[in-house]
Amino acid sequence: MLVGLKLSTIVFVVGAGLTRLDTSLWAPAFPEGVGPVMSATATLVFACSGFDNVANCSEEAVAPARDVPRAMAACIATCLALYVAVMAVLSGLEPCVGKPRSIFL
Repeated sequence: MLVGLKLSTIVFVVGAGLTRLDTSLWAPAFPEGVGPVMSATATLVFACSGFDNVANCSEEAVAPARDVPRAMAACIATCLALYVAVMAVLSGLEPCVGKPRSIFL
């Protein structure tokens, strides 16, 4: 139930964002350089740490040697597709002007 709510929220944000998307905002792909992209990539590695739960549940699979790698690949591919969709929409809604403010400071 909770997963369905989260997925429906993501689909809603992407769908609503597509109606107001401005692709001209994508023109400078890396306005702050590659450094922030690498920093975000290092942070996102920890987002994939939840996939070890799939491996822990493999003892209940009928054919774990076949099913677990497929399940892991499907989970990672789905999360990657949703992340790329959300980031593409959000980066096309607001211009990046200067250094962005952190909401945590």
